[in-house]
Amino acid sequence: MNIWTAIVAMAAIWGVVQVSRSWMDGRQRSKDREEFVPRDQVEELESRIRTLERIVTDDRESLRRKIDDL
Repeated sequence: MNIWTAIVAMAAIWGVVQVSRSWMDGRQRSKDREEFVPRDQVEELESRIRTLERIVTDDRESLRRKIDDL
C-alpha cells in the first residue's frame, strides 16, 4: 500500500463518517418535529374535549332534547 492509496482510503472513510453523521442528525431532527404539536391544534383539541365533557355530564333529558332538535 503506497501513500496515495492510504490517503484515498482515509478520505473515503472520512466521507462515510460525515454522511453517517448527517443521516443520523436528520433522523433526530425529524423525530423532534414529529413530537412537536402546534399550540392552535392543542387549543382546538381542548375545546372539543370541553364540549364532549359538557355533553356527557349534562342530564339525560337535556341531552335527549338537543338530539331531537338536530
